[in-house]
Amino acid sequence: MKESWHSIPGYKNLYEINIETEEIKSLSRRVNHMNIGFRETGERTFKPRVSNGYKTTSLYKKGVMKNIFIHRVIAKLFIPNPKNQPCINHKNGIKTDNRIENLEWCTKKENTAHAHKVGLIKAKGENNGRAKITLEIAKKIRSEYIPNKVTRVMLANRYGICKGMVDHILQNNNWV
Repeated sequence: MKESWHSIPGYKNLYEINIETEEIKSLSRRVNHMNIGFRETGERTFKPRVSNGYKTTSLYKKGVMKNIFIHRVIAKLFIPNPKNQPCINHKNGIKTDNRIENLEWCTKKENTAHAHKVGLIKAKGENNGRAKITLEIAKKIRSEYIPNKVTRVMLANRYGICKGMVDHILQNNNWV
C-alpha cells in the first residue's frame, strides 16, 4: 500500500500527516538556533501521544510550540465544514478513532449531548459529586418560581444555591 502524506494546515512545508497510520513527518528544513546560527534538520517521522484520551502532538513554527489534536487535523483536511462549526465529534465515542467516517463537525452543545448519550460524561444531576440539590428540589424550584412574586434570588436563598444555578434550572440547562 502506497503511503499518502498530507500537509498539515498551518504548517505547510514543515509537517505532514499520514492519515492511515496517523504518523507525523517533520520535513527537512533549515532552522535558526539562537546561539549557533542556522542548521539543517533531517526528515523524521513520529507517532502522536495520547493525552486526555485524544491523540495529540507538538509542532513547532518560527520557534513557537503548539499542541495539536490529530482528529482536528484530519477533519480540517477531509471533512467539509460549511456551517463553520467549532467542534469535532467522534461518532462512536472512541476518542482515539480518527477515521474520517468516524468524525463530524458539530457545535459544543451537540458534542456535549453526544458525550452524555454514549456515556463519556456521566456526572449529571445527583451523580455529580458537587451537586448541592436533588432532582426533586430542582422540580420544586421550577414549580415554585413565579415571576415578580417568588424571585430567583428568593429561591436561591431558600435552597442554598446561587442565583445562576436557579437560572440554569429554570432554563432546563441543568437538572433536566
